[in-house]
Parts: sequence; C-alpha cells; structure tokens
Amino acid sequence: MNLFHNKVFGFSLTAILLSVIFSFYNDPFEQILAGFKRNLEEQPQEKVYVHTDRAEYASGETIWYKAYLTYGPAHVPSGLSSTVYIELINSSDSLISINKGFVVEGSSIGQFEIPEDLASGEYIIRAYTNWMRNNEEEFFFHKQIRIVSGAPSKEDNRADSYISFNLFPEGGDLVTGIQSRVAFKAIGTDGLSRKVTGKVVSGNEVVTEFSSNSLGMGVFYLKPEEGKEYVAVIEGGKQEIDLPKAKKSGLTMSVLNQPAAKNITIRIETDDFSKIGGLGVIAQARGIVCYSAKASMKANFLMLRIPKESFPSGVSQITLVNEAGSPLAERLVFVDHNDGLVIKVNPDKKHYAPREKVVLNIEAKDENGDPIAGDFSVAVVDSLSTPSDKNRENIKSYLLMTSELRGNIESPGYYFNDKNEDRHEALDCLLLTQGWRRFTIKQALENKPVDFKYKVEKGVALKGRLVNVNNDKPLQDGLVTMTIFGDILDEVKVGTDAEGKFKIDSLVFFDGQRILLKGENKNKRGIGKVILDVEKEFPSLKYKTTRNVVREKELSEDWGLAADWNLRLNEVKIKGKSVKEEKEKGRIYKNSTFSVDFDDDSQTAGNFHPFDLIKGKWPAVRVIGTGQSAQVEIRATRESIVAQTKATFLLDEMPVDAETLAGVPVHQIESIKAWIGPDAAIFGIRGGAGVIAFYTKKGGGSASSMDDSGMAAIAGIGYKIGREFYSPEYDVESPSTQDKRKTLFWAPLVRTDANGKAQLSFYNHDSETSVSGIIEGLSLEGQLGVGYFGYQIKKK
Repeated sequence: MNLFHNKVFGFSLTAILLSVIFSFYNDPFEQILAGFKRNLEEQPQEKVYVHTDRAEYASGETIWYKAYLTYGPAHVPSGLSSTVYIELINSSDSLISINKGFVVEGSSIGQFEIPEDLASGEYIIRAYTNWMRNNEEEFFFHKQIRIVSGAPSKEDNRADSYISFNLFPEGGDLVTGIQSRVAFKAIGTDGLSRKVTGKVVSGNEVVTEFSSNSLGMGVFYLKPEEGKEYVAVIEGGKQEIDLPKAKKSGLTMSVLNQPAAKNITIRIETDDFSKIGGLGVIAQARGIVCYSAKASMKANFLMLRIPKESFPSGVSQITLVNEAGSPLAERLVFVDHNDGLVIKVNPDKKHYAPREKVVLNIEAKDENGDPIAGDFSVAVVDSLSTPSDKNRENIKSYLLMTSELRGNIESPGYYFNDKNEDRHEALDCLLLTQGWRRFTIKQALENKPVDFKYKVEKGVALKGRLVNVNNDKPLQDGLVTMTIFGDILDEVKVGTDAEGKFKIDSLVFFDGQRILLKGENKNKRGIGKVILDVEKEFPSLKYKTTRNVVREKELSEDWGLAADWNLRLNEVKIKGKSVKEEKEKGRIYKNSTFSVDFDDDSQTAGNFHPFDLIKGKWPAVRVIGTGQSAQVEIRATRESIVAQTKATFLLDEMPVDAETLAGVPVHQIESIKAWIGPDAAIFGIRGGAGVIAFYTKKGGGSASSMDDSGMAAIAGIGYKIGREFYSPEYDVESPSTQDKRKTLFWAPLVRTDANGKAQLSFYNHDSETSVSGIIEGLSLEGQLGVGYFGYQIKKK
C-alpha cells in the first residue's frame, strides 16, 4: 500500500472523529462529509491521458498514441473499464476518426492515419470511457494538435484588439473595509492569454496599479471603501472593467501557500464577528476529505493552519461553510510533495552520425531514490522540424492539475517546468482564476440517488433484433449464435425477448477478426434474420480550439509540403486512355487503372479473404499468402517519388488497414478498383505505392446486417489493433530512399523491471539535426513521472 492509500484511511478517520465531536442530528456539516464519502464509493473516478508522439503533423502522416486510464484518487492504472474511445475531431466539431481501444493493465495503444486531403488547422484528440459519460464532457481528455496540409487553409485576419479581462476576488467576495487580494486574467479573441498592465481607479483617483505575468494573469490588493466604485483600466486601450461591488458586511477568506512552508495558512476576516455563527472548514482533494473542522469566531479574524502532509500532491479545494452547510468562500490550492517518479534516459552517446544506432538506457526511481517498476511511453523526434515544448501538457500536469479544473488551460506544463522560476506564483494565480469542476458541496448536501445511464464497459457490446425472414416480425425466444474466428474458435449464444431484442456484453475481438452471427427461431425450427444495431451516440463537444492560423508560407518553410505537393503534380504525366464505364454511384475516386465487378454471389463463392478476389486478376498486382496472413504487392509502373512502401486500402472509400479488410465477408463485396502509377496521383503521398478500393453492396464499411441465409458477418466494430512503429534497421537494410522521419522512434510499451531499468534501441535518419525525446508514465501505485533527453546528429 503506497503513501497516498495510507493517507486516504487517515483522512476518512479524521473526518469521522471530527463529525462525531461536533455533530448533532441532521447536522449539515456531517451530511457534507458523508456525501463526499458516498460519492467516492458510488462513483469512482476514471481519467484518461493520451500521450502522442508529437503535437504537429502533416497530412498523410500517422498520429501515434498511448492512452493511460487511471482509477480513483490515487491515479492507479484502472481495472474498471476495458474500453476507451479515442477520437480525432476538427475545429468545427466534426468527427474525423474514432478508435475503440482495448485497455490492458491501464493502457491502450493505437494510431490515426491522417487523410491526405485533410485541411490545415487545429484538431482535437478526445478520449473517454463509457463510464466517464455519466459526468460532464469537460471531464473527458482533450488535446489540441496541429495538422498542416498541401490543401490551402483560409486566412483569418481578425483584429485582436478586444481583450476579455476577468476579475476574481480571493474567496469569492469583496467586503467593505477588508483588504482582499484580487486576481485577474486577460484573454484575446483567439482564446490565448495577453500580457497586460493597467490601473484601478475610483473616480479620478488611482487606487493601485497592476501588471500580468507572461500568461496574462496577476493579482493586486484592494481595500474597498464604503460608497466608492472601482474600475480597472487596461493601459494602451479604451477598455474599462467594473470591479465586483463590495458587500457592506460579510466575510473573506485568504490563503497563504508558500512552497517551502509545512502548513497552509487560512485567514478568515469579518467586519463584525458577532454576526457570524458557527463555521466549518472542509478541505478535499480528488473526493477525499483531507481536513475538516468546526470553529466559531471570537474576534474579527481567525487564523487556521493545515499541515500540508494532510494533502496529496495536486489540486485541493478549501471551502468555508456556515451552520446550514452553505459555502461562504472557496479557494483552490496546489500541494507538491515532490513525490513523483524521477526518470532518467541516457543515450549511449552525445553525438551520433546519420543512420547510426542509438541505445537509450532508462532508469526510474521513486522520491526516495529506490528503483521502481512502471509503465511508460517514449517519443523521439527531430527538434528542428518538430520543436519540443516542455510547457505542453504531460501526464503529470494533466492528472494532478488540468483534469481537476474547469476550462482551457494554456501551457499547462509551464507550472511543472523547473526552469520557470515564477511557476509557483503563476500556479497560484491560475488557481485563483480557474473554476473547480469536480464533486461540490452542493452535491454532497443533496444526497440524491445516482442513476448511472452509462455503464462500465468490460468489452464490446452487440445488440440488435431477431426477426422473421419473410415479414420482419420479431421472434420471441429465438436464438442468436455469435462465432468469433481466431487462434481459438469462440462461440456465444444468447436468447431474445418478447420484442426479438438481444444483447451480448463483454466481448473481446479486434478489427480484422472474422465474426459471424446466426439467427434461429424458437426450437431452432427455422432461420431468423438478425438486424444489428451498430449506431453509436457520440457525446457533444464543448472544448474549443485556440486560434492558430496555418498559412501557405508556413506550409512551405516549416514543412516543405506546398513545394513538394506542386512538384509531385507537375511531374505526373497523364496519358489519355480508354476507360470502361463503371458504376460510379456517387463515388469520389474515379478513372481507376483496373476494376472488377461481381454481379452475383457465384463469382465470390469459395473465397475466404477479400484479397482472394484479386488473385491473378491484374498483371501489376500480386497476392502473397492466404487467409489472415495474405499480403498484396503492387509493381509500380514508375519509381515512386515519395517514400511510400505499402499499398493503400480503401473500404467504401474510407482508409482501412489489411487487418480490417480481413473481417469483411467476401460475399458482401460488389466491386474492386485499383489505381497504379500515374493514375494514383489523385491520392497524393498515399498513392505512392498504389491504391486498392473495395466496395460493399451496402456501401458501409463498419458492419453488415443479416442476409437472407440467416448468416451475417461483422466488420469494423471490434477493438482497434495498435500497429508497431516502423523503424528501419540500417545494419540489416540500407534503402536508397532518403530518410526524413520527423518521429525517429515511438515506443508505447516500455516497462521498467524490478531494478527500475529498461533499454531501447533504434536508428537515426539522414539529417544533421538536434533530437529531443520525452518519456511519460506511471507506476502501479499511481506515481507519475516525466523525463526529457536529447542528442545531436552530425556527419563524421
């Protein structure tokens, strides 16, 4: 049991003892404490963090990721949900792609293939479990990435003169005659911070001046006087913002949280203590009540000191309540015990030659210097083409801070970067201006029974109806048999209800596996038809991207895409030829090099894999192997300009991998097209080694409904299989193509042993450059760690 688990027991015991000492029947204070305990038991919190290999990509590239799923206040790897959804969404809230990931020991790996024609701009990676949907969408993981493309993007020349300037009195209110600290935050129209200076005036009198930090935040002190109104005036502009009106009488709470201090000091002040009844102070972190006490004021101010050892590392909420349990003041604080993992990655050299082998020696220790076993992911990138930024989100900043706050947080890694000398002050400003979003005092008092609409998913769930093949009437007490083909044949049987409905839960199968459904009526005397419900309700998106307009100059200078795109098109020579008129049916891609249509099932009968349908059909296409291991080779009619080594596959004009195609039943395929050589130029980089498109009779690539024979095949709704990152081995092979990888290496499954050690190796690309790397992850007990490293590539 780790330190935090021991503290959890201690916190709960303290809360119980205090509530017994001060409680009476139906005491609101006692109800609040019980409410937090109940919420922790009934609704354990899951969090997802996604580590990607980079934050900037070009169209046609691959986004490599690892999703970490944690459970409870200690952030241990989750054993609750087995399914995590990872989505790629554009700035217009349109879903580009979704992966269903299978969680093994608290993590899931995968990738997104970026479409070649995707417009340049800002995109969001969102991740969540079905269980997390019982809370607001703001609890989901969101990460903004940038994608640049040869497709031009629209210029955005909006003037940015307007600045949103928000004011936040510490604790909540200003009270006449009491000096308070007031925090502020300045944001531009693009959603990013603005550095500002200004002054607070009352009439013609300058009361105080203020200046923000680099993240647009700061504080000033104000002692409101009766009858006066105050205005904040931003220097250099015409904006004037009214300060919140001070209460004539009331109470304020201020918190002093010095990084080196052992205690958090709370000062409660009022203009007349005789008007204040009993008070309660509750401090909680991630649903655990860390400190609770009752007090009564004997003077106009009261000082409390809470030992920091009572808190875990991370964000905590301190709330002051009255005798009725109503919040009077609230304050967020951050406690850092420096109890995270210390991870060191040491390359075996400081300088390497192009294509030279690199060996990384990894060592993970806890805060006491003891070796520790953990689960990590490592990304190594070209620093010049993909600049690293230690101020970006990482697993530590997200789980300890971002996931506990409301709204977008700019440069979250800034507050955890030791090189930023003002990071502690900046973090305190952030907590003064950022809203709390977890379980609240109000919810604790309500004591409402929780109705969980979304259940924990332990696997893939299939549901649908079994109906009569002749009249589509539901078949009661029917039988649906599901067969999963793999190394071991698995069969699941389930009955139907009065409406012919059925549901199969907790299935584990992957895209590419062959899945068959068979329907039978009562007593197995006839065939039933299965109608499968594969529609998914996607949660709405509240997260908004910050504006970062991609211009054509950036495409050319930063990525070289615009120039390459034009060169590629100019070098393609299109020759006229007679093309057979095909059944287009609104298809996007036309004028293929080869095509074949299947008019009836007899033409596909006897074939198991879709690749079997093109064996021997076209002289430039060769199918190697059979069954699940089948592969396709295309002999190009010209040398590929780009470094593309594998053919691209489409299913109903959507990019898929060979494993997904293997799950498509051949009798559902209506036609196949192939684009080779110059004809494949319409696909850009993706067409470099040829494109083969499979079209189904129903025109949908995700799943197929039951046919009249009573047998149905399913494709595209299993778990996404994470591919292995391709890294050339130059001691074995020396390809003549130029190696310009932006991501030199991606290792999502790095496990340190009992000695806290692991070792990785890979080969450099061809460029002379600086290389930067990051390792992220956690231990089995939820200790978090981030490490950075780097080296140089120079020709000898």
